[in-house]
Amino acid sequence: MESLDFTNPMAVEAELRKTIEFLKGSGFSMALSAEFQFSPDYDQVWNSEWAKYDKLEKARKDCGIERLEWQNELDEYRDSAQTERRETSSDDSIDSRSKNSLISYLFAFSMEQYGEAPTINRLQGWKTAISSWRLFREKYNSDDKGFRLYLSDAQRASYFLLDDWWHSRYCSTGDMASFKNSLDELFSITSTSPPTSTSFPYTWKYNSLYHKLCLELFMREFHPMEWEPFNPHSFLAGLMSSRKKATKEAISMRFAYFALQEKLEPSHSGSFPVYPRYARDKQLWRENEYFNEPAKDGIAREIWKLVDQNSPDPRYLWDVKAKKTIRVDQHHPEYVCISHTWGRWTVKPPSHVSIPGVPWKILENTLYNVQDLPNMLLKLNHDFIWLDLFCLPQDDSPEHRAEVANQTAIFHRAKKCIAWLNDVETWDGTKAAIDYLGMKYLRTSATDPELTVSDKRLKSSIATAADKHLELMKASDEPSTWFSSLWTLQEAALCPDLQLCTRSMELLLDNTGTPISLSTLMAILSLLRAPNRSQMAEFPSDPPFDIVPECVSKLFLLGKITKLEWLLEHLTPMDIMVTSNTRTCKRSRAVAIMNALGVLDWYKTDPEGGKLGTGGKEENLVLDTFPIEFVREAARKYGAVFYTAVKSVNSYRVKTHEGLWGFPDVHIGSMMPFSETHGWYTSVMNAVTVPTIQKKDHEAVASWHINEDGSVRIRSAGIVSCSSNSANKPPIKSFVATMEGRERLTIVQNNTAHNDLHASLRELAGDTMVFYAIVLQEDYGKKSGILLQAPRTRIPKPGKRWLIKAGFFNTLESSSPTPCTAVNWCVA
Repeated sequence: MESLDFTNPMAVEAELRKTIEFLKGSGFSMALSAEFQFSPDYDQVWNSEWAKYDKLEKARKDCGIERLEWQNELDEYRDSAQTERRETSSDDSIDSRSKNSLISYLFAFSMEQYGEAPTINRLQGWKTAISSWRLFREKYNSDDKGFRLYLSDAQRASYFLLDDWWHSRYCSTGDMASFKNSLDELFSITSTSPPTSTSFPYTWKYNSLYHKLCLELFMREFHPMEWEPFNPHSFLAGLMSSRKKATKEAISMRFAYFALQEKLEPSHSGSFPVYPRYARDKQLWRENEYFNEPAKDGIAREIWKLVDQNSPDPRYLWDVKAKKTIRVDQHHPEYVCISHTWGRWTVKPPSHVSIPGVPWKILENTLYNVQDLPNMLLKLNHDFIWLDLFCLPQDDSPEHRAEVANQTAIFHRAKKCIAWLNDVETWDGTKAAIDYLGMKYLRTSATDPELTVSDKRLKSSIATAADKHLELMKASDEPSTWFSSLWTLQEAALCPDLQLCTRSMELLLDNTGTPISLSTLMAILSLLRAPNRSQMAEFPSDPPFDIVPECVSKLFLLGKITKLEWLLEHLTPMDIMVTSNTRTCKRSRAVAIMNALGVLDWYKTDPEGGKLGTGGKEENLVLDTFPIEFVREAARKYGAVFYTAVKSVNSYRVKTHEGLWGFPDVHIGSMMPFSETHGWYTSVMNAVTVPTIQKKDHEAVASWHINEDGSVRIRSAGIVSCSSNSANKPPIKSFVATMEGRERLTIVQNNTAHNDLHASLRELAGDTMVFYAIVLQEDYGKKSGILLQAPRTRIPKPGKRWLIKAGFFNTLESSSPTPCTAVNWCVA
């Protein structure tokens, strides 16, 4: 172009057309795709080509040439790319050691430890993917230069899952052999498309959904076209989703594969592979040290998992063989925590008994004879045990209160945790139910001959399940007593992989002898309850499974009414608090759940030294549930997510004008993640979960004030839409859901991807209401928040508006930040 005559209109137009064709064509795309987006090399390619275009565009104007076709489209492409750059240019908060892909971790480690990264050819990405996978395994196995040290739980769990898949430890060998045989062909493919896209020039072959999802996860973890280190959020959402789907699938395959085998053979190591574990996003656990990963230069992860330097060891442990409570002085031995419930079943009038070896008396209960416990604990084959009756002073002394506040440390340092279900006698029904689910899983998600469930095996599974009662559910369709306790909910949240045992200390095991944890059990239920139909469409349906045995349906009911399916998959603070509404507690509810939430300041700073202990008489509770100090601390620590729970008691109160004048006197608590009523069918449903990469609270939320009646005073809010003044505003693509009518648990959703938020609010408001969309959080320009509803009239007094939370929304496209607006609201 240096020899071009920029005063010659014909020459300028011809060169401009040539340049436009290049910028629109595969040549420019190929040159950019060969580099990481927004990297220095990428910028050099980008800037040099656009500099040519700008120089020609100036010459076009100077020569008086009309704008050419495609220029508008090309300018829009350029502007959108620049917008994306601006949105990510200031982002330095995403830690590659916590969320990013395994190849990202490998390359960051190599740069820091060796000063250089392995060679990358993005256009022939499968060579990089396979070589990076092999190098990652080599580094992990040798722990070269502390390679394992800073892997996050999510990265570690994903690696273990892929390692099992790569070695076909609990699946057929056919799919993996086919994949490995295809590598030579894959190595020769040059493509600018990520391998998970439909435009990738290769058709994947698989005979099981497990292999399909693990292969997708492998692509997202190791293929360089699935990784953008200078623009990580563009692929992180897909990676996080793929990790969760593959984990859930792997848990079911791990169980079903060995349930199908007539002859069990352990691996070369002499043991069977463990169950995969969920890698839960701990982003929301702001101030609970156990749920925050250490900084790069902080303590080692292995130490972090076991030690909190700010918390003491358990003061007491039960020496199983010596049958006595021992004082722990400095370094505690390995121990196991026992989770159980008994407080609501103490004998009346209260009666205390002395247990040899225990330094305090223990209350008797009607569930079991406490004097039998020392001999019963021998059956667990562990030397040291932490059990509250034997290791927690049974009074409200300062020592007791200190141990209550130290439950997080006690349970996290345990070698493992066991739930003792003292009203369950056997596992016959539970084993029959999950065996049925395993066979159903294989029949509907795999076509590989090695995974074929014979008709004989199928009929046996159905017949056995049809003849069994589920021990985890009572005849009244109420779960076992362990599931009803608020204290055991806390313990399940602290140790989601706790094992289950019967009254006689018999563990729930699969047929390899591997314990089936509570989290594993709920994962199997979750997948079989709501499979991904679009992914399973290619696999056969199975009419014999259309009739579900009662023990299986009862197991589904257990997961649903306890909310444990959802809780143990996500395990966010708000999920725990919402689930707490289903549980019962004899004394203080806040004390029973505070360790799982990391909300302890209110308890530790009690001016009278924590006088409540495990729960004395409490007064002035918000919605008769939690002390106001506890509620405000939770809201302060969790920020905007505190207000994301959905209740089924909202809109109709405003629509029928019930209590419009009496809102100040009616404790509705529509903004609270808890309610006045507690039980299996609580009005509080799950908190709204929106996948986030870089969550940021709207600045106004921190100024909101929670009143003692459960209402929230708002003087500043980020109003992204209002039904009364949005008629001429540009549309905002969004998803909207509202709670409507008197029928409980009814959600009215608009699932149209292109629905306009403004239009939705106007439709909801009608002629008598006003709806506001209030931003709680932003994630790379996408907003999520709540819908507030009010009557058009300003009642009960001028200048102050009473509203109620009526739903939630999230926008589907990025937009500029929402400013704060001064308001004078109180949300009942």
